[in-house]
Formats: sequence, structure tokens, C-alpha cells
Amino acid sequence: MRLGLLRQDLDSSRRTISYQQLILAASIALNIVIALIAFRLIGLERVILVPPSISKSFWVDSDKVSSEYLEQMGYFLVQLVLNVTPQSVDYQSKLLLQYAAPASYGEIKTAMAVASERLKRDGAATVFSPRTINVDERALKVA
Repeated sequence: MRLGLLRQDLDSSRRTISYQQLILAASIALNIVIALIAFRLIGLERVILVPPSISKSFWVDSDKVSSEYLEQMGYFLVQLVLNVTPQSVDYQSKLLLQYAAPASYGEIKTAMAVASERLKRDGAATVFSPRTINVDERALKVA
């Protein structure tokens, strides 16, 4: 009688092990599929950014941007620097510095502080109205 119970126990354990092996194999196969999909998608993400005002649609990839994005952001940043009044210059300087590259941050901050002081002292305002905007998409430059 005891031998029969031990055989049933052994058979039950073998079924459980087989079932667990099957689940483990399926899990490994699924992980491999997920890893292959993730590897294929590396670098393919496209981030959609929304600037202060949108006049054209654009796109941004991990290493490239559309010429429309460069044009709109270039225009926005130039407006922050060149369309200022004594009342708006500090806010616009602060906003511009949020977009500044860390290597240029100090230089831009100093230049904007000097311009701010001059505008406030003279009670002057500047207005900028571009005639054309030239975009070099490969070099990521706007003129």
C-alpha cells in the first residue's frame, strides 16, 4: 500500500515538474521575442514636441529633427532675445536660459544681463521682424 502511495506521489511530482518546465520554456521563448522586438525598436522612437505656437507640423527623432521644427524653434528663441521691453526682458531671459546648452549658459546669461540692464536704463525696447528664415537641417542651424 505504501509503495502505491509513493508511486502516485512520484508521478504527481513528475507531472508538476513537466508542467513547470513547459512554463519555463514558454517564458524563455517569450523573453527572447520581447528582447528582439526591443532591439529592433532602439533608435526608432519619434518624440512629438509642442512649441509655444504651431504654424507647421514637424517631427523629432533621437538624432534628427525636421526643418520645420528648426525653423519654428529658431524663430521662437530669436523672439525671446530680440523682441523685448524693459518689463519683459527678465522673464524672456529666464525662459531663453531654459533652452541654453550647458556649455553656453554662462555666456548667454551674462549677455542677457547686460542687455537687460541697458534696456531698463535707457527705457528702450527692441523689435525684430525677420524677412526670411534659412534652415540647414544637416547642421541643425537656423539663420
